[in-house]
Amino acid sequence: MLTLDNPLQAISEISRDITGRSQVLLAGGREMSALDVQREYLAKPRDFTDKRGADAVSNRVLGAWERALDAIVAGNLGTIAREMDWVIKYQLIEQYRARHDLPLSAPQVAQADLAYHDIDRRRGLYYQLQRSSKVDRTARDIDIFEAKTTPPVPGRYRQAG
Repeated sequence: MLTLDNPLQAISEISRDITGRSQVLLAGGREMSALDVQREYLAKPRDFTDKRGADAVSNRVLGAWERALDAIVAGNLGTIAREMDWVIKYQLIEQYRARHDLPLSAPQVAQADLAYHDIDRRRGLYYQLQRSSKVDRTARDIDIFEAKTTPPVPGRYRQAG
């Protein structure tokens, strides 16, 4: 079982460790790294889809999850720097800090953090990266529009909604 002994403390510790290697205490006294916890969580849907099959979206999600964990283990975030939002943002802020010789606590860094998430497509830093082809999109605008206006076809998950 992967129940955290103290979830708030564990989240605080994990959020400060980009390597994923800091140990967190599980209920029962066992310790695991965030990466090990994620690997165990990933194993469950992998086992399920290996037995029952998976659609293209499930394979894409599981593949992205695995690539992210592999990149963290290898210490090479560059392999996922165009597709993982948190890596895109992290590298953008680190480049900004280095270029301007700023500490993480600088107000300009906080402003860049906010600007990254600006949902105005003209101002948001993410959208600027997108326009300059520096990030990979997971969905096209037309797919997003259709998802907002067309209900899913009846299927396995119909009863959930």
